[in-house]
Amino acid sequence: MPAQENERIMRQVLPACSVLLGRHVEKMTTLIDIAGLSMGDVSAVLDMLKAFAKVDGSNYPETLGCMVIVNVPWIMKGLFSGVKVFMAPETQKKMEVLDTSYHTRLHQLIAPDSLLAEYGGTSQGRLGDAVGPWTAALFSMQAIMGPMQPPAPTPALE
Repeated sequence: MPAQENERIMRQVLPACSVLLGRHVEKMTTLIDIAGLSMGDVSAVLDMLKAFAKVDGSNYPETLGCMVIVNVPWIMKGLFSGVKVFMAPETQKKMEVLDTSYHTRLHQLIAPDSLLAEYGGTSQGRLGDAVGPWTAALFSMQAIMGPMQPPAPTPALE
């Protein structure tokens, strides 16, 4: 994910989600679909995942809740699982590599209204859209109060 998109999420999306939910939201789920990927594309995708892990691990280490890679053919599953060695141990635990039977797991991680229809959700959005339940809250809150500040983090319960 480009650094600009991470910054937008950190400055706009997560604070707006925090306001909507009334609690501090600081993590996101990243979904990567590799349907149609050929063996010739694997190297470039693995390089992209390594770069993603390096940038995010260095600059946004605590924002990743989970990274799910779906539609991974069985023949490539080992290659994608192998990219974990380039990630910090905490990031490795957050990465899941799934084949085409991913719907049940995605429904455990992502609310149906936030998941695109092509992945078994009910969202009418399209890939690349920046819409979500935070959009209306973001603009209405900024119009009233100026730029939002996220609520303070709550102490972890043990």
